[in-house]
Amino acid sequence: MSYFHLGDKENALADINRSLEIEPHYSYRYSSRAFIKEAFGDTAGAIEDYKMCIALDPDDAIAYNNLGLLEERQGYTQLAKKHFGIADKLAGVKPKERVNTKDNTSQNAEKNTPTKSQLIRDIFTKRKTFKEFITFIRRGFKL
Repeated sequence: MSYFHLGDKENALADINRSLEIEPHYSYRYSSRAFIKEAFGDTAGAIEDYKMCIALDPDDAIAYNNLGLLEERQGYTQLAKKHFGIADKLAGVKPKERVNTKDNTSQNAEKNTPTKSQLIRDIFTKRKTFKEFITFIRRGFKL
């Protein structure tokens, strides 16, 4: 993933493929590869990798959320809603906090605080939030 965040998608994909050869049952590898495949425009491949990640780790809320985002983009609204619901339940997000992904607003926007699902999505889609997350981990989960 470091290669990917440095802008080197080709080496990122090559490395993640090698890591899957070494650890084919590690769900995070499939989730990471799905994220990289989506960056290459391989949405179908990304969806398959998220499904494999979920098969290996059915409690991965991020994978369900990301799968839902891709399905929604492909027009599979009902399937996306199902996966968003599972992600919300796993993450402990109440339905009224769900983000409307069409206009990127939240039903609880008056609070001006991101929901858990927004934060999870932002970690993997916004460079600044990803860097803040890595800093948080390096500090030993301290703010």
